[in-house]
Amino acid sequence: MSANTKSNATAVTLNASTYSKVDLTVDTWTEVSFAIEDKEAAQVMRSYMLQEKLSMNAGYTVANVLEDAIIALFATFTQTVGASTTGIADSEIRGAIAKLDAGNVPQNDRMFFFDPVVFWSQIYALDRFVSRDFKNVSPVETGFQGNLYGIPVKITTRIPYVSSTTGRVNFLGQKDAIVYATHNLGGNGIFRIQANYIPDYLSTLVTADMVYGVAKNRDACGVILYTKATA
Repeated sequence: MSANTKSNATAVTLNASTYSKVDLTVDTWTEVSFAIEDKEAAQVMRSYMLQEKLSMNAGYTVANVLEDAIIALFATFTQTVGASTTGIADSEIRGAIAKLDAGNVPQNDRMFFFDPVVFWSQIYALDRFVSRDFKNVSPVETGFQGNLYGIPVKITTRIPYVSSTTGRVNFLGQKDAIVYATHNLGGNGIFRIQANYIPDYLSTLVTADMVYGVAKNRDACGVILYTKATA
């Protein structure tokens, strides 16, 4: 949009907004199912509420499929810093932030995504993130993860390799970088859990399922931070 000069007793000048379309197809259906036989239910399940625990585990497993689909899109972004054969440097962290700033990407709703080995062995090897000379908290004593330059950090073991077992595709993104959607199958969240008794098998069948889709939305809102995969 553009700003316009306003004069007294004159109408405002309208901006003619333009839009581009990104297709988001929501048609991937995934499920996790298991059966609890009557004998198991009588002996163990009711005593230790294992049915509830197993059901939630199935739900989390389905949700992880969606997380994997989102994280797989990290590698499709064109802006990059670092290399898959070296550890991360402070200049590369700042460089990734600078790329978003240069593209006028909003400051809010940004987040870093790092593999645990990269975060604990490479980033926390940099003095400015752990030394009292630079910080007023003590990550070594408290385990505080916190922020890098004011941007929240998420650690996940699901960060993909660059190639087979070489390098990691860490990521800095703003929320408009990737979009996802799910169909409402009748559950209370992104996945549905249901149970049905099957007399033929004297078992209760429990299924967690989800229908979802993911898409890259704005390439300028993401930056890959390549690093080596080892400490």
